[in-house]
Amino acid sequence: MIDYSQLYYHKDIMVQKDSIRPYPMQCDVQINDFSHRPDCKVGHFGYNFYFRTNAGKNYKKYSSEKRLEMEVEKLMKKNGFTVLRWLVKR
Repeated sequence: MIDYSQLYYHKDIMVQKDSIRPYPMQCDVQINDFSHRPDCKVGHFGYNFYFRTNAGKNYKKYSSEKRLEMEVEKLMKKNGFTVLRWLVKR
């Protein structure tokens, strides 16, 4: 059985890109794959996109939450998104 709390980061990132959606969208950050290997993918299921960070491509774990968040923000900006804020999941 899969425990989704172990797959996803405890925060979502709020971003905006007018060519996809003219108002903010909330993206998930997946930190482990289904085999429980470290991974890092950022995406939105409804809009059918995701990006993988360099650590995610190499299945490496981030050393801190701050480092993870900085890399996710950098990745989203590189792909043309405006980063608005981080939201804590309930």
